[in-house]
Amino acid sequence: MVVPWLFLILFLLMGVAPLAAWRKASAARLGKSVRLPGYLALAVFFVLLLMGRDPIVDFGFAVVAFAGFATLLEIYKGVQARYRTHGESIPQALVQLMGRNPRRYGGYIIHLGVVIIGIGIIASTAFQEVRQVTLQPSQSLDIGPYSLRYDRVFEAVAVDERGMLIAEVALFREGDFVRDLRPRRDYFGPEMSPMTIAGVHSTFENDVYVLLTFQQDDAVTLRVYRNPLVNFVWGGSLLLVLGTAIAVYPTPQKQPVARRARSAAWAMRPDSAAGD
Repeated sequence: MVVPWLFLILFLLMGVAPLAAWRKASAARLGKSVRLPGYLALAVFFVLLLMGRDPIVDFGFAVVAFAGFATLLEIYKGVQARYRTHGESIPQALVQLMGRNPRRYGGYIIHLGVVIIGIGIIASTAFQEVRQVTLQPSQSLDIGPYSLRYDRVFEAVAVDERGMLIAEVALFREGDFVRDLRPRRDYFGPEMSPMTIAGVHSTFENDVYVLLTFQQDDAVTLRVYRNPLVNFVWGGSLLLVLGTAIAVYPTPQKQPVARRARSAAWAMRPDSAAGD
């Protein structure tokens, strides 16, 4: 139970950090800055609560949402400032902001990537469904919005001569056929343990994994997992890579104003001119 709370504290700090204005914000100003993302996070919490969700899970989503809203607010402030001073569109303003301060805005993209990963982790952990059922041909099992019908089991030999025991399973969503899945067990020799290969159906919303765990005559035992929003983890990881690439992108180092002034003054000295 310690790890989830540390996880939420990390997201809470990640939401507050961008609003601290790089250690320049007073407590009063910081409190004012967290007000809007805090209200939005509370709205997320109460909406999920009204949907009949687990309050602890809802709180987790709200904390992660707070971090996301806080980061988006900082990006919005930068875009709004560019619009007021230069009249740039949103895409133009974002490009200019990232070009002028890649570390800061690359960091914001990293934050958003972590937020999306957090949503995926909470959803796939809290709402995962697992069923293990022994089925005869033409029998079905239901899991979430999906129904799986077991059709048959058969043996085959691969090109590399490994033996394969394959179950043919039809996947339906709310009565509509989606695709056939073929979970299998591969046999490489009498002295080696078989390898279980899952049948997988992946969408933006859900991942469905079907494992063939046991077979006797025509009956098979299937273990089925439904992991919601697990693809958020992969999508957030791509944002992490993008944000890191932007943050480490080299920018031209500008010569400090004071140093340029000293250089100009030195060049204008009489003795310098005489030496030439």
